[in-house]
Amino acid sequence: RAASEEALRTARQLGRLFEALAQNGLSYAALAVGDVETAHAAGKASWYPDFRRESVAIYCVAETSLAVGELDTARELVDEALSFMAGFHRKMTLTVAARLAIAERRPDVAVRHLDEAIVICSQTRSVQGLADLFECLAQVTVAAEGQAEATRLIGAAAALRERTKEVRFRVWDAAFEVTVATLRDTLGTDEFERKYAEGFALTPEDAIAYARRGRGERKRPCSG
Repeated sequence: RAASEEALRTARQLGRLFEALAQNGLSYAALAVGDVETAHAAGKASWYPDFRRESVAIYCVAETSLAVGELDTARELVDEALSFMAGFHRKMTLTVAARLAIAERRPDVAVRHLDEAIVICSQTRSVQGLADLFECLAQVTVAAEGQAEATRLIGAAAALRERTKEVRFRVWDAAFEVTVATLRDTLGTDEFERKYAEGFALTPEDAIAYARRGRGERKRPCSG
């Protein structure tokens, strides 16, 4: 946040593009500490017509819109971003799209977005953002009575966060805590800890394979 605020002071002397980029950084810093109002204001300030298409700002503004409950705006921006984003930025957009689908109570859509994002992680050999994907998938899975799988996914996410030092944005903490509380109540503390440890022990590659289990492309048999 301090870096973004310093950047803003410099950017105002350099032009609108640089100011927009600095606001983009500020919005993420605010999301990370749970300051939704600042995040949303900075997100909107990072946005102007000439900077709209093919910019990382689009999924940032979608995420801040989702955080303040502006679901229609978030949906419009996510749909636009998915029409052209690729690689890492598509993965980030898909994460927002999945959170939006969960908020809209469309779990099948959320799972589809999460699966595509996890595939991108595998293809690019990147684990950045993977913990968020696992936690979102756990949220959907527990709602579908998949308590053991959801707990392993949470354990795998925790291992990734320990490895990468990547933290969950506080704005998403409440949903995560509800998921964990539901799992503990349903499984019991001892069983929860066992399943969590199983997930924590997975390598990133094995965790990806586990998360995608039963969701990959199915091929028609050669005969029969």
